Amino acid sequence: MENENQNQNEIPQMGTPTAENQKKSKKEKKVFDDPGISYTNMNVPGMRYYDKHKDNPGSQIQLSKRERRRLIRAGFLSMMPRLILMVLGFSMSFFIVMLWFTCASGC
Repeated sequence: MENENQNQNEIPQMGTPTAENQKKSKKEKKVFDDPGISYTNMNVPGMRYYDKHKDNPGSQIQLSKRERRRLIRAGFLSMMPRLILMVLGFSMSFFIVMLWFTCASGC
């Protein structure tokens, strides 16, 4: 009787499947359902089914020359303040370093 109680109370070693674990693993088997949705553009060079003649969504916009020029001009004008600040910052730092080197030798 003591031997039976000892066998029931023993913890099975890792990696040894018990009858209960085998039943659970068969019941809990999950099936992966692939919806087939691609969230990124898979039509890129180097991919297996690359088609360079496939319509790109961005190429469907038709702009006249006047509209295209206005869009480019608006882009440049929106970046102009940042460009001016960057050029001013570099020129000021260059001027300060130049002034530092000339006064370092003797003002």
